[in-house]
Amino acid sequence: MKRKISHIFGGIKGTLIVMFAFILFPFARLFLWHKKIWIVSEHGYEARDNGYSFFKYMRRDHPEVNCYYAIDFKSSDYPKIKELGNPIKFGSFKHFAYWCAARYIISSKTQGFCPSYYLTLLRKKVHLWGKYVFLQHGITKDDQKFLYKKPSKIDLFICGAKPEYDDIKAHYGYKENEVAYTGFARFDDYFGLTPKNQILVMPTWRRYAENVKFEETEYFKTWHAFINSEELNAILKDSGVSLYFYLHPHFKQHLHLFKTNCSNIKVIPFENSDLQVLIQESKMFITDFSSLAFDFGYMKRPVIYYQYDEEKYFSGHYIKGYFDYRKDGFGKVCNDFSSLLLILKNILNNNIQMDGLYLNRTAKFFPLLDNNNSKRIYHSISCL
Repeated sequence: MKRKISHIFGGIKGTLIVMFAFILFPFARLFLWHKKIWIVSEHGYEARDNGYSFFKYMRRDHPEVNCYYAIDFKSSDYPKIKELGNPIKFGSFKHFAYWCAARYIISSKTQGFCPSYYLTLLRKKVHLWGKYVFLQHGITKDDQKFLYKKPSKIDLFICGAKPEYDDIKAHYGYKENEVAYTGFARFDDYFGLTPKNQILVMPTWRRYAENVKFEETEYFKTWHAFINSEELNAILKDSGVSLYFYLHPHFKQHLHLFKTNCSNIKVIPFENSDLQVLIQESKMFITDFSSLAFDFGYMKRPVIYYQYDEEKYFSGHYIKGYFDYRKDGFGKVCNDFSSLLLILKNILNNNIQMDGLYLNRTAKFFPLLDNNNSKRIYHSISCL
């Protein structure tokens, strides 16, 4: 009964928001269109991904553009935007008005660019608003049908790698001028870094680990055993390396279940933890299928893929795309924990350096390897 009432109130709320937007739209266009507004956002509560990196570039290199960043003013990331200038309170009247009048709506999240979720749904039905530029969060490697042109209504799809660009242009239904290989904005921040003696571990999420008792899932049991392995901790201790475990945000409500007493293994809390800083400061990356492995490949840092449920993942989570982890990946693929430990030992004994085979693969995957990614994104948007 409560669920039914919640759906009814949600429907009423959505209808009122949509009606408000339609009333506001002509006035916003009439009085604000001349400002040539660009609005950048991620999720409304953060500024730490491609959206933030691109906004930094715009405020530094193109202050003449009326570019704004939409964020909750209570967010721990808000001071970063306030310092750059042109913040807009996410979900405020000003956000609604500027969103209706914006020439370009730019975000790294498919659901993060609208001041209300209901307007996200509306925009996919009625294309009245400015051009939507999708900066992406991670390299698209699997067959992501929700990102196809027809359902997503993306006007410019920004790609971080050449094979990704080729696949999206060939199969996702975008025209030549609607997809661009520029590199990701956050890649600009990956030069001149001195990483710490630490390893970042981040498994991706699973559809089949949702709406079930989480403690009984293979996902929980595997990664809980991982962070509590005395053998792993001893290897880290001998090498003087720390390991940071970062659970995927989709499972943040289960973070309290991941506890460890291992001295060199730390579970990272979400509050006040900037994933981009962790990426930049880590010498190597361990994951199962996370696209963040591409960031480490871009920085030429070692990667290990721990794919304990490989077959189940591609049958119950994502449809496999152009990327083959064994032929194209930036590190060894292992399906069991003992193999992972052996590979890790070899990498630690090699001073945590990427092997030549994987260096060659990264060079082919990222022919654009420089800090001009945001500049290319700006020019691609300007040509829309």
